Amino acid sequence: MGGSFYNNLEAGILTFGRAKNSHSNLLIKDVKAYRYYSNPIKTSNLGNGIVIGNFYPGTIEYCTAFDNGENNLAKKLPK
Repeated sequence: MGGSFYNNLEAGILTFGRAKNSHSNLLIKDVKAYRYYSNPIKTSNLGNGIVIGNFYPGTIEYCTAFDNGENNLAKKLPK
């Protein structure tokens, strides 16, 4: 994977599996994820650059995520 993802309300790259380790061999490489300010009317954790969950193994390398989450109104971190 490579490229730039930007100017969205929720996330640049977001992927997850419902069960523990339900997916494998994920590689995110050479990506820029930026200007995800979050939707100010939502109270959940949004505005993230790169989010992955329930992958094993999974690798994120040579990526940058910046200028994200400015309008995030979540009161607690996700579990």
